[in-house]
Amino acid sequence: MKIASAAFGAALLLAAGGAQGHGGEIPEARQALMKGLGEDLRAVKRFTEGRGAKEGALAAVERIAARAVRTPAVFEDREEQARYPESKAMPGIWEDWPAFEKLAEKLAWAAERMRAAIVRAPGGEELARAFRALSEEGCEGCHRRFREEH
Repeated sequence: MKIASAAFGAALLLAAGGAQGHGGEIPEARQALMKGLGEDLRAVKRFTEGRGAKEGALAAVERIAARAVRTPAVFEDREEQARYPESKAMPGIWEDWPAFEKLAEKLAWAAERMRAAIVRAPGGEELARAFRALSEEGCEGCHRRFREEH
């Protein structure tokens, strides 16, 4: 188990290093990242409902963790609101950047807990708790605070 966690941590660090250099593509990169998060969350949910394969769910939570680490990089452009008024990103992201980064980190760790739950107990209450944390505390927690509904 320690080896898997160490490998998972190394993947997070590698993903963080690859998050730089988006240039003028931040809105497109962010949309792709968020779309990928949603697709992966749905894949994990299918698994928790008995409609998906364990291997697919494990791959999805690893991608969620990697995307969580990259999330702050695709929001670094503090002038974005003026250039992209259709964006659902709220100004609070840049006004409370440390809180935003903390929520991205929280999503990465929720993905790690989800991965561990899938490995240990592919069913039952542990899996349900881990999925609630992943979706409610991770994705929804950030969206409640930093995303406008249009």
